[in-house]
Amino acid sequence: MGLTQFPRFVFAAEIIRDTYNGWNQADQDQFTNFLLNVVYGRAQAVCHSCPEATTGQNVGLSNWATLGTMLRMSIAVYTDNQAYFYAAVADYQHLIEASFDPSGRFMETCRGPGDNGLNYEGGGDMPHTNLGMMGLVATGLSSYLCN
Repeated sequence: MGLTQFPRFVFAAEIIRDTYNGWNQADQDQFTNFLLNVVYGRAQAVCHSCPEATTGQNVGLSNWATLGTMLRMSIAVYTDNQAYFYAAVADYQHLIEASFDPSGRFMETCRGPGDNGLNYEGGGDMPHTNLGMMGLVATGLSSYLCN
């Protein structure tokens, strides 16, 4: 399952957990442990894989970073983990500041020295712009509704 789909998997799990009586507690606990012990660390690594060269922030400016932050936020909400929630909010705030120019326009690219190909591709074409925006919008909505 790709990074773009995994947050939806967590969203669905939350709906199932809250509306379906057939998902037993042992299976829910196993899913929670999988999210916390396998998925979260990988999502965090994706978010921090390409540091922004000019500000020194520890969040990469990439579609991967926005989707990784969305995944981390969905895990934080699902597991009711406040530390993970506020870590995702902090990364989200940096991504918002870095994704728009001072006039509020979505920046076309944020490539820096040593670009490894993962840096922000928003504006290059519509699918890549949508990937970046999807992560920003979903994370912002989750942080607003769950704070």
